[in-house]
Amino acid sequence: MESIKNWMRDAANILFDDSKNDLRALPKTVRLQILLVLSFIWTTVFSLYASIHMLSYVGLDYRFDFEPLIDDVLKKKFVFIGFSAWLLLIPLAITSSDKMVRLLKQNWKKLHKLVYVISIFGVLHFIWLSKTIFFKPLIFLIILIILLLFRINFSKSDSKI
Repeated sequence: MESIKNWMRDAANILFDDSKNDLRALPKTVRLQILLVLSFIWTTVFSLYASIHMLSYVGLDYRFDFEPLIDDVLKKKFVFIGFSAWLLLIPLAITSSDKMVRLLKQNWKKLHKLVYVISIFGVLHFIWLSKTIFFKPLIFLIILIILLLFRINFSKSDSKI
């Protein structure tokens, strides 16, 4: 566990740690811009994938007949959670541009914290969709838990208890 934590910390700091960074000749502001561009690319790719996934489900499985689709969303929990994740992803995709970051300022950070909820919904969608083989969805769940644990600040000085 400690080796995974160290590896992930090294991977996360690759653009900012001058001792490990091949891009250290670049100013930190340029490295931050690179991270923002990569973030925008990932948001675009993920949103496109989720939208194609949703479109294929609605188009191929239901032939755009929305009455049984709505019934399916309300009755099947994996469809409901997947649809909810897709709906929550839409504002993130719309506001992921640099212009929207400047326009929304601090509200952009608050809005983009939805990514944690969306990622949990995505893993739940995958787990509930799998009926017999749970190995691959459980790997995704373990990876998500590890990544979310890195986001938790365990220092006692920040504790509000």
